[in-house]
Amino acid sequence: MYLERFTCQICFESLPLEWKFQNADLCTHPFCLSCISMHIKIYFRSSAGTGTISCPGIECKHALGPFSCRLLVTREQFVKWCDLMCRSALSGIDSCYCPFPNCSALVLNECRDDKLKKTNCPYCSRTFCFECEVPWHAGYRCSDSGNLKDRNDILVGELIERKRWTRFYHCDHSVERVSGCGSINCICGVRFCYLCGGPMHFGDRRTPNIEHYENFVSNSQLVATICLSLLICVPILVLLGVI
Repeated sequence: MYLERFTCQICFESLPLEWKFQNADLCTHPFCLSCISMHIKIYFRSSAGTGTISCPGIECKHALGPFSCRLLVTREQFVKWCDLMCRSALSGIDSCYCPFPNCSALVLNECRDDKLKKTNCPYCSRTFCFECEVPWHAGYRCSDSGNLKDRNDILVGELIERKRWTRFYHCDHSVERVSGCGSINCICGVRFCYLCGGPMHFGDRRTPNIEHYENFVSNSQLVATICLSLLICVPILVLLGVI
């Protein structure tokens, strides 16, 4: 009985047709499974790469697909290959990995928010910081997250976040505003904005533009307008006997 055979263009061996590699119908070069397997191993040995393994065919522009080669590589190589391809595809997209060791899922910033920080992992549902890629450091800045020493630090941070206290960047004190305007005199002697934690510069006309300065001024003008209207209208209403 005659068995159909082919000649591998790499090793030039005449082999049974079932030994021929199939690249998911992308290209049909006659390569044997053994040569393709060696081609992939050399790639992983010699390059960190992007996960794009070119077909060894001369002038062929197709790449080998990890799923076409699943049986030719180890489990570790397959996972690494898929991971490299994923990283390469997402190189222009804001993404990170869940920092919890038993998850490590890839998380995308679908909101395209440059200031995204507090994030819930869609896979394990735990909260972490998207910016510094560590478990969520409630009440602390990213620069402080490495200094959390014990459970007490974490509990204090959670209290700061829950009460919405503001941490002043100049001295790192946490401040609670009970009432009044957003201008706070810190115990360190510096005046700052309670809304953003930045310093106030009301005395310097050249540098007044902190994040909430315009809102602060517009709200003050609104209050002044209302007060002026009341001063004018109330006496008239009293005379008319309306109030």
